[in-house]
Amino acid sequence: MSVKKLTVKEQSFIERLRKNGILEDLDPQKLRQRCPNGAVVVYCGDGDRSPNFYLHLLFMLLHIQPDEPVTLREIFSKIAKQSLCFHSQAYNGGPLRLIPDIPIPAEYKIHGFLQRGLALSSKMKKQPSVILSNHYHCGLGELANLILPEQIWLIKVAKEKVVAYGHKPENVIPLFHLDENGEKMRTYFVNAETREEIYAHWE
Repeated sequence: MSVKKLTVKEQSFIERLRKNGILEDLDPQKLRQRCPNGAVVVYCGDGDRSPNFYLHLLFMLLHIQPDEPVTLREIFSKIAKQSLCFHSQAYNGGPLRLIPDIPIPAEYKIHGFLQRGLALSSKMKKQPSVILSNHYHCGLGELANLILPEQIWLIKVAKEKVVAYGHKPENVIPLFHLDENGEKMRTYFVNAETREEIYAHWE
């Protein structure tokens, strides 16, 4: 299924955020330092886009190039050798659903359930690291009428909620993923400290 591509305005906006360090290109080594043994990964369960994000993240950490011929056996072997464990929590909207006041119909709000599930996953897997990743375009984000800068900012809000629930701030990693039909997959660290910092580059 095809997805929408970024508009010229959105592309320029992303580049300004990158230029100013608000979005930082994902560096596999830096990510590995923050989650040396893997992480509980909260991301959108979009069946058209989530496999792209998950494999993109995994390949980066395993130092596998996108066009490199590799078998499943080789991938599993690399995961075992590097002691990586990525425990998935995938559902519509991903980390957006961790925010109590996300503007979606009340029947879709399950933030308490998801926070408890995240805490349980971390405990069961003995995994303190948490990766939160939203993607654009996100169907739930569109349901909530969230424009691109707001979806980026809400990743940081989701982190605040996870930290308030008991996770250490340094262990919660906010990411933002762009995927235009698998052609241009890019994942960024989100470094913004304020909402205004992001919107200052939205013209």
